[in-house]
Amino acid sequence: MLGSNGNITYQVVRSSSNGSSYLNATVQSIPQGVNNTGSWNVTYTDGTEPYPGAHLILGNPTKNGTNLTMAWPGQPAGGLLICKPTYQVESNFDFQSLNLALNQELIELDLFHNMLARFSTRDFEAAGLTADDRFLIEHTANQEIGHAIAITNMLGVDGGAKQCVYQYLFNTVKEAILFSQLRTRWGEAGVYGFLGQLYSRPSAQILLQSITTEAR
Repeated sequence: MLGSNGNITYQVVRSSSNGSSYLNATVQSIPQGVNNTGSWNVTYTDGTEPYPGAHLILGNPTKNGTNLTMAWPGQPAGGLLICKPTYQVESNFDFQSLNLALNQELIELDLFHNMLARFSTRDFEAAGLTADDRFLIEHTANQEIGHAIAITNMLGVDGGAKQCVYQYLFNTVKEAILFSQLRTRWGEAGVYGFLGQLYSRPSAQILLQSITTEAR
């Protein structure tokens, strides 16, 4: 909250009995469609719902609890949690999928560096791009180094793909930007597609972190 002296202060976070923590509630929010008396016994028709599908998600807190009573004290049963993960491929599908992702990372690594080396500052400015944009391209290129090394470590240094000579079908900055967008889009989509099929869950988690970092 903003104090009288202009400084921002925060409430002290206290611990609950089950180990979770939360801020003291200062405002009670009643979902749209619930009347001012707090009554949850509302019957909706298609024409009276506050928004489409409201009857599917509005719940009675006397049955479902509130956001202050939903903390879970421990790990629920089930799931694919591995207590001592090993970050390596465990099937041929794992290997081929991660090697495909590695090729994608290596191409992107070369592509972004190629753009910066091939086009001058004047070329970028003529396309409406500034020094900040060039820095972002460089940052993205350097980011690919870490991703490529991470996947190489999971495949084994002698088993994974290596960089080669690449040919790009663009001649201007705008064409290069468009090519890069298309390249990264289908690459990321492909990784999301096979993540759920990987036998090695730890490897899938590392790959998920790298691809979501790129997708931002």
